[in-house]
Amino acid sequence: MSYDVKKLQQIYKKDTEFHALVDYLSTRKNTPWTSKVALVAARAGLDYPETLRVFRMIEELELGRLVLGRKGAVTRFFWDESALSVAKAAKGESDQIPTDADDDNGEEREPEGSIIDQYRLRRDYVVKTTVPDNLTKDEAARLAEHIRTLDFGEAATT
Repeated sequence: MSYDVKKLQQIYKKDTEFHALVDYLSTRKNTPWTSKVALVAARAGLDYPETLRVFRMIEELELGRLVLGRKGAVTRFFWDESALSVAKAAKGESDQIPTDADDDNGEEREPEGSIIDQYRLRRDYVVKTTVPDNLTKDEAARLAEHIRTLDFGEAATT
Protein backbone atom coordinates (compact mmCIF):
# COMPACT_ATOMS: atom_id res chain seq x y z
CA MET A 1 0.00 0.00 0.00
CA SER A 2 1.20 3.50 -0.79
CA TYR A 3 0.77 6.20 1.85
CA ASP A 4 0.44 9.96 1.46
CA VAL A 5 3.76 10.91 3.08
CA LYS A 6 3.53 14.53 1.89
CA LYS A 7 0.24 14.98 3.74
CA LEU A 8 1.76 13.32 6.82
CA GLN A 9 4.67 15.79 6.67
CA GLN A 10 2.33 18.77 6.20
CA ILE A 11 0.32 17.78 9.26
CA TYR A 12 3.56 17.32 11.25
CA LYS A 13 4.65 20.87 10.36
CA LYS A 14 1.27 22.53 11.05
CA ASP A 15 -0.27 20.62 13.97
CA THR A 16 1.45 21.12 17.34
CA GLU A 17 -0.12 18.07 19.01
CA PHE A 18 0.60 15.83 16.02
CA HIS A 19 4.20 17.09 16.12
CA ALA A 20 4.50 16.25 19.84
CA LEU A 21 3.08 12.75 19.39
CA VAL A 22 5.39 11.98 16.46
CA ASP A 23 8.39 13.34 18.38
CA TYR A 24 7.54 11.04 21.28
CA LEU A 25 7.20 8.04 18.96
CA SER A 26 10.58 8.76 17.40
CA THR A 27 12.26 8.45 20.83
CA ARG A 28 11.13 4.84 21.18
CA LYS A 29 13.85 2.18 20.95
CA ASN A 30 11.42 -0.45 19.65
CA THR A 31 8.46 0.12 17.41
CA PRO A 32 5.09 -0.24 19.12
CA TRP A 33 2.44 -2.08 17.13
CA THR A 34 -0.18 -1.18 19.73
CA SER A 35 -0.26 2.17 21.53
CA LYS A 36 -2.31 2.84 24.65
CA VAL A 37 -3.78 6.28 24.07
CA ALA A 38 -3.64 7.46 27.71
CA LEU A 39 -0.01 6.35 28.05
CA VAL A 40 1.03 8.08 24.83
CA ALA A 41 -0.80 11.23 25.97
CA ALA A 42 1.09 11.29 29.26
CA ARG A 43 4.48 10.58 27.70
CA ALA A 44 4.02 13.03 24.83
CA GLY A 45 2.82 15.75 27.23
CA LEU A 46 -0.61 15.98 25.61
CA ASP A 47 -4.16 16.03 26.91
CA TYR A 48 -6.15 12.85 26.31
CA PRO A 49 -8.69 14.47 23.92
CA GLU A 50 -5.83 15.97 21.86
CA THR A 51 -4.18 12.56 21.64
CA LEU A 52 -7.43 10.97 20.50
CA ARG A 53 -7.75 13.63 17.80
CA VAL A 54 -4.21 12.96 16.56
CA PHE A 55 -4.74 9.20 16.47
CA ARG A 56 -7.96 9.80 14.50
CA MET A 57 -5.93 11.82 12.00
CA ILE A 58 -3.43 8.97 11.70
CA GLU A 59 -6.34 6.58 11.22
CA GLU A 60 -7.70 8.80 8.41
CA LEU A 61 -4.31 8.41 6.70
CA GLU A 62 -4.95 4.64 6.86
CA LEU A 63 -1.89 3.95 9.00
CA GLY A 64 -3.79 2.06 11.68
CA ARG A 65 -7.04 1.88 13.58
CA LEU A 66 -8.27 3.42 16.79
CA VAL A 67 -10.20 1.07 19.07
CA LEU A 68 -12.15 2.81 21.82
CA GLY A 69 -12.08 1.02 25.15
CA ARG A 70 -15.35 -0.53 26.28
CA LYS A 71 -16.35 -2.02 29.62
CA GLY A 72 -13.14 -1.01 31.37
CA ALA A 73 -10.77 -1.75 28.47
CA VAL A 74 -8.29 0.96 27.55
CA THR A 75 -8.45 2.83 24.27
CA ARG A 76 -5.67 1.68 21.93
CA PHE A 77 -4.28 2.45 18.52
CA PHE A 78 -3.27 -0.54 16.38
CA TRP A 79 -0.58 0.39 13.86
CA ASP A 80 -0.77 -1.10 10.36
CA GLU A 81 2.83 -0.09 9.72
CA SER A 82 5.80 0.49 11.98
CA ALA A 83 5.16 3.49 14.24
CA LEU A 84 8.87 4.36 14.00
CA SER A 85 8.68 4.34 10.19
CA VAL A 86 5.62 6.59 10.33
CA ALA A 87 7.46 8.98 12.67
CA LYS A 88 10.54 9.08 10.40
CA ALA A 89 8.37 9.79 7.36
CA ALA A 90 6.42 12.53 9.19
CA LYS A 91 9.67 14.24 10.24
CA GLY A 92 10.99 14.13 6.66
CA GLU A 93 13.70 11.60 7.46
CA SER A 94 12.20 9.22 4.89
CA ASP A 95 10.12 9.81 1.78
CA GLN A 96 8.16 6.59 2.17
CA ILE A 97 6.72 4.27 4.80
CA PRO A 98 8.02 0.73 4.27
CA THR A 99 5.26 -1.85 4.18
CA ASP A 100 7.61 -4.82 4.29
CA ALA A 101 6.98 -7.03 7.33
CA ASP A 102 10.77 -7.24 7.76
CA ASP A 103 10.88 -3.55 8.66
CA ASP A 104 9.63 -4.18 12.20
CA ASN A 105 13.13 -4.58 13.73
CA GLY A 106 12.29 -8.06 14.95
CA GLU A 107 9.38 -6.84 17.04
CA GLU A 108 6.63 -9.37 17.45
CA ARG A 109 3.37 -8.22 15.94
CA GLU A 110 0.14 -9.37 17.52
CA PRO A 111 -2.22 -11.55 15.52
CA GLU A 112 -5.48 -9.93 14.41
CA GLY A 113 -7.81 -9.60 17.40
CA SER A 114 -4.95 -9.87 19.90
CA ILE A 115 -2.80 -7.62 22.02
CA ILE A 116 0.79 -8.22 23.03
CA ASP A 117 1.09 -6.97 26.59
CA GLN A 118 4.47 -6.37 28.21
CA TYR A 119 5.07 -6.44 31.95
CA ARG A 120 8.39 -5.62 33.61
CA LEU A 121 8.71 -8.47 36.11
CA ARG A 122 12.18 -7.43 37.25
CA ARG A 123 14.53 -4.65 36.31
CA ASP A 124 16.26 -7.03 33.90
CA TYR A 125 13.28 -9.07 32.66
CA VAL A 126 10.14 -8.23 30.66
CA VAL A 127 7.31 -10.76 30.23
CA LYS A 128 5.37 -10.65 26.94
CA THR A 129 1.88 -12.11 26.85
CA THR A 130 -0.41 -12.33 23.84
CA VAL A 131 -4.07 -12.13 24.82
CA PRO A 132 -7.32 -11.56 22.91
CA ASP A 133 -8.22 -7.87 22.66
CA ASN A 134 -11.58 -8.69 24.24
CA LEU A 135 -10.18 -10.61 27.26
CA THR A 136 -12.85 -11.00 29.94
CA LYS A 137 -12.35 -10.71 33.70
CA ASP A 138 -12.99 -14.45 34.07
CA GLU A 139 -10.36 -15.27 31.44
CA ALA A 140 -7.87 -12.88 33.08
CA ALA A 141 -8.50 -14.59 36.42
CA ARG A 142 -7.90 -18.02 34.84
CA LEU A 143 -4.67 -16.78 33.30
CA ALA A 144 -3.54 -15.32 36.63
CA GLU A 145 -4.30 -18.62 38.33
CA HIS A 146 -2.20 -20.44 35.73
CA ILE A 147 0.73 -18.07 36.32
CA ARG A 148 0.54 -18.78 40.07
CA THR A 149 1.41 -22.41 39.25
CA LEU A 150 4.71 -21.39 37.61
CA ASP A 151 6.72 -21.00 40.84
CA PHE A 152 10.25 -22.23 40.21
CA GLY A 153 11.68 -21.22 43.56
CA GLU A 154 13.47 -18.08 44.68
CA ALA A 155 14.98 -15.86 42.00
CA ALA A 156 18.71 -15.34 42.05
CA THR A 157 19.70 -11.88 43.26
CA THR A 158 22.33 -9.90 41.46
